[in-house]
Amino acid sequence: MQQQLGQQTGQRHRYLAFAAALFLITGASLSKGPNGDDKEIITRLQGEVLVLQRQIRDLQESFDKWQVKSETSLNNLGSASETSARTLSSIDDKLQRNQGSQANAVAGVNAHLVKISEQIATNNRQVSQLGQNIDFLKQSLQEFQRKLQEQESRNIRQNTPNTDDQEIAFSQAYLKYREGDYDSAVNLFRVYLKTFSQTEKSDDALFWIAESLAAQGRLAEALTEYDGLLAKYPGGDKVASARLKKGLALLQMERRQEGVDALKSVVSLHPNTQESELAKAELVRLGEAKR
Repeated sequence: MQQQLGQQTGQRHRYLAFAAALFLITGASLSKGPNGDDKEIITRLQGEVLVLQRQIRDLQESFDKWQVKSETSLNNLGSASETSARTLSSIDDKLQRNQGSQANAVAGVNAHLVKISEQIATNNRQVSQLGQNIDFLKQSLQEFQRKLQEQESRNIRQNTPNTDDQEIAFSQAYLKYREGDYDSAVNLFRVYLKTFSQTEKSDDALFWIAESLAAQGRLAEALTEYDGLLAKYPGGDKVASARLKKGLALLQMERRQEGVDALKSVVSLHPNTQESELAKAELVRLGEAKR
């Protein structure tokens, strides 16, 4: 660009030198005393020179303006180029950072997926083991039921209770209770208590004896059994049920105040139990709920 500007400046100087030369030639001709035709020619040439000078001046002004605009445009272009370069560099940095962040995110997701896969595999193994345990329990239960049925069949034929296995003896008595054969249930539970003395299910046997008696309307006898359970097994798992059923039996016998007191003892001694909720409901029905 600077080379072009130098060439144009040289042309402008050549135009000026040509115009000066014309003035010198014209002046020299006038000093020799030109004739009329020569004067006319000289005058015309002088006019053309003046026009040429004005054109050269206008051209110089246009060139100066163009040069200023060109320099401004070049400066702006340079600034724009620098800005673009900085912008491109910033974009490149951001792209590199984003690629790094995405790579880290993908790595984190992959690691999490691996952990999930491992957990699923562990759960599957546990489910498989649980299924095997359930199958084993089912088989054991079926075997126990088979033995119980065989023993029950033998006992029916012999009309005697089982005295060899306490689990079978208890199940045999409870089966009679479930079938509604309450007399047989009472007898078998009493044989169980006499034969095996103190077991984890001794309080249960007493409770079902009382329930069998109550189911037959033998409420006084049932109360005796409930009280016997509460006295012998105060820490047993049937205590709350025994107190509740005692209260209901007393109400059936029209011993209202004793029944109400028994139900209130369930609420106070066994809070947050199903028996307590049933006792509260019965007290509300009786109009004895606490206010």
